[in-house]
Amino acid sequence: MNCLYPAAWLLLLCAGAFCCSHPLPTRRLTLLRLLLYTVLIAILAGTGINWRGQAGVLIALVDRSHSLPPAAEELSEQILRDLEQSRPADCQLGIISFAAGHSWEKLPGSVSFAGLKAVLPSRHSSDLAGALAAALNSLPPGRSGRLLLLSDGQYTGISPEQGLAQAAARGLAVDWQLLRRQGGNDLAIEEFRAPWQARPGEFYTLSCTIWSPTEQESRCSLRSNDGPEQTFTLSLQPGRNQFSWRVRHSEPGLLDYQLSLAGEPGPADGSPENNHARCLVSIAGRKPLLLLSDSPEGTLARLLQNSGLAVQGRRPAPAELDPAKLSAYAGVLLENVPAGRLGLPGMEALSALVQAGRLGLLMTGGRNAFACGGYYRSPLEPVLPLALEQRQELRQNRLGLVVALDRSGSMSMPCGPVTKMTLANRATLEVFRLLHGSDEFAVIAVDSQAHLVFPLTPVHQLQNAEAKILSIESMGGGIYTYTALHQGISALLSSTAVTRHLLLFADANDAEEPGEYRELLRRAAEAGITVSVVGLGRESDLYADFLQEIAALGQGKCYFTEQPEELPRIFAEDTFVMALNTFLDTPVRGDFTPAVQTITRPGTLPPSLEFGGYNLCGPKAGSENILISADEQRAPLAAVGYAGQGRTAALAAEAAGNYSSPVASQPAASLLLSALASWMLAGADNSSEQFLLNQEISNGDLRVELLLPPERLQDPFPSTPEVSVLVFDRTQAQPLQRHRLEWETPDRLSCRVPLAGENVYLPSISWPGQTALPLAPAALPYSPEFRPLHSPAAQHKLAQLLTWTAATGGQERLQPGAIWQDLPPQSRRVSLTPALALLAILLLLLEVAERRLTLSRFFRWNKTAPQPAEKQQEDSTRSLTAMQPPPPEATSAEPLAGPQDSALGAAFRRARRK
Repeated sequence: MNCLYPAAWLLLLCAGAFCCSHPLPTRRLTLLRLLLYTVLIAILAGTGINWRGQAGVLIALVDRSHSLPPAAEELSEQILRDLEQSRPADCQLGIISFAAGHSWEKLPGSVSFAGLKAVLPSRHSSDLAGALAAALNSLPPGRSGRLLLLSDGQYTGISPEQGLAQAAARGLAVDWQLLRRQGGNDLAIEEFRAPWQARPGEFYTLSCTIWSPTEQESRCSLRSNDGPEQTFTLSLQPGRNQFSWRVRHSEPGLLDYQLSLAGEPGPADGSPENNHARCLVSIAGRKPLLLLSDSPEGTLARLLQNSGLAVQGRRPAPAELDPAKLSAYAGVLLENVPAGRLGLPGMEALSALVQAGRLGLLMTGGRNAFACGGYYRSPLEPVLPLALEQRQELRQNRLGLVVALDRSGSMSMPCGPVTKMTLANRATLEVFRLLHGSDEFAVIAVDSQAHLVFPLTPVHQLQNAEAKILSIESMGGGIYTYTALHQGISALLSSTAVTRHLLLFADANDAEEPGEYRELLRRAAEAGITVSVVGLGRESDLYADFLQEIAALGQGKCYFTEQPEELPRIFAEDTFVMALNTFLDTPVRGDFTPAVQTITRPGTLPPSLEFGGYNLCGPKAGSENILISADEQRAPLAAVGYAGQGRTAALAAEAAGNYSSPVASQPAASLLLSALASWMLAGADNSSEQFLLNQEISNGDLRVELLLPPERLQDPFPSTPEVSVLVFDRTQAQPLQRHRLEWETPDRLSCRVPLAGENVYLPSISWPGQTALPLAPAALPYSPEFRPLHSPAAQHKLAQLLTWTAATGGQERLQPGAIWQDLPPQSRRVSLTPALALLAILLLLLEVAERRLTLSRFFRWNKTAPQPAEKQQEDSTRSLTAMQPPPPEATSAEPLAGPQDSALGAAFRRARRK
């Protein structure tokens, strides 16, 4: 028995003193009152008892990373099902799966286990420490249980030592069952090393360590970036083999070395993934400018090269925006490149690098640039120094626009957290928000028939248009294309708008009922109605040719995308190109503003320049307008600005092309372009002369060290620097990571950045008032999950983990079902408050009954002494006399109560008398 508030028992002294000083009429009542006080004080003290039962909790930690053998997940599920079937009724089973992150597969209180179905961020790492912390947090202190680890014994990131120490301190044993790959025939690259940085033309060494299970000849290939592949034949001995190559590179940039091995034919390789490794080497010096253009060696490239800039021209492609490749350049110049040719992941990577200060960005104009090129609502729009929205006061012609949306069954498919239909609705909403109040707008949802969401109506007269657009749902069936075209064109024929346009959205694999579409589109073209098509899919899909023909006959454009997330950008691009016409093809003069001194010295450029055409854009807050058009638009033609820590510049005129002949003939044009390019190029700061930076990859982490000279008078930074890291997973940027440097010694600061999978890490160091200083990019040779099992690091990790788990009292479980018998009994506290409250009520009722009814008389037992013979005879005589009938006059007399009558008898007589 125990009490939550034992001090409450001091009130018993007060209760006893009160009962002694104020006694009740009888001792029995006083005793009952004292018992009642005692019970009430026990309730106030929180009295309870510890009840020891057999209930306990078992939490299984299941490794689902790539380091396990292929059949490990099925084996783990079978083990967990066996545990669930053999679980005693009073015990609970919880399941946590982990890789890069962790997730509950089954909570301890849930009913059944349906399999390992949780979606983990990545399987290229093993966050055992995080899963262990989640398991310990789910068990309140004092709760008995055990943990079961189903893993190969390898982990990445934070060591689980601290978590296992906490488990041991709480009496929670951690058992294990190893699920390991067969590494007997594993040809593997154990290490692939190179210096982080080298100077142009300097020789440096690439070294590798190769593990071979047998004596064999291996074919080795080595290549850097997109260069030629070099092939070698290596003679391998059993065990570790060391090889090295001396190489050099003459141009600044980033080299991504790829090393591959192929062994002799024979038994299957245990882990073929570790036969490929990569290594990044940064060549110091001023990096070149990347020019993405359909004419990579054309007029613009020559103008920039003649001004002294190092330029590398490439044709636009998503592969050119790979983060590792972009790290080799100081900036990117987009010359009249449509956004669709860069791809969504590429634009996201470019935007992230610009905002991190690792790249500069310059965009030049043309019919495929800015809003006309699809950059409105793209990842690059926020970093550009010009606003892409068209100012309403610049609109001169009314627009009639109809959007026909596919709402067939295929549009109900999920795309991330939403459906394809939801993304199509959002894209339509973007188009609606671009329109002026006098424009006319209609939306038609089409499956096997056309459903009018709202008819062609002036925008200012539409009520709840946004809500109606977002409420469109997929209803099944396919899209009847002719029905959609007929309904949309019929609505536009009745419009009086100057520009009339139909935007058809359809699934490229599900566009049915062509009908007499050619005749219908011919009549639409004669009426001045244009038709564009957005196809969800690829150009090789079943109905792709049919959709392209519709766009060609409708004198519009045809777009294809496999990413529904791109729909808002594509819908807006078509609206700008076909309806709003934000590219002005009339010659215009541009006047320089005083802000031109930001990019060049005064007097370097003439007061104005002539252009053959330009993209109509607006000014953006925070940017400086270098050049303003002299026409009625007074629109910015050139501007510079900052995006995060990076610099961006824009020239709304075409630099080289059909509308650039006036520019190309003017010598000042090359001066303007080179000045804009030079200003936006990301340059390194020379503050590194005050300290040294060192980088090293060890145990799956990137260690960054900052070394200060001991003889310094003061630190070069006002506060502790931090390392910002851009992480790219398959070209997509993840959220920016920040790691603060910690002092190790008076002259050294360091931090560790966990590396995972095949990601590319782009670190930079900064502090308040200092521009970020880029560090060398980093990447693991391959995913740490494929580390050879025979490597010293893997063997050491396994031995450490088994030692730590054994210290908790755990053991290896070859038959995990027997673990239920070793669960410690669960001790739980049971409160006695309800029972004591009931007892207090009974005592109170008993006291009341004793006061009113004197119940104690019913329970009194009187022993009578034997009487003498004379007394007995007298009593018998009195009895006989009492049996004689009384005289008539005495019947009404009230009998006298003898001394032997009890109070209860007298009460009964009074009741009869009444």
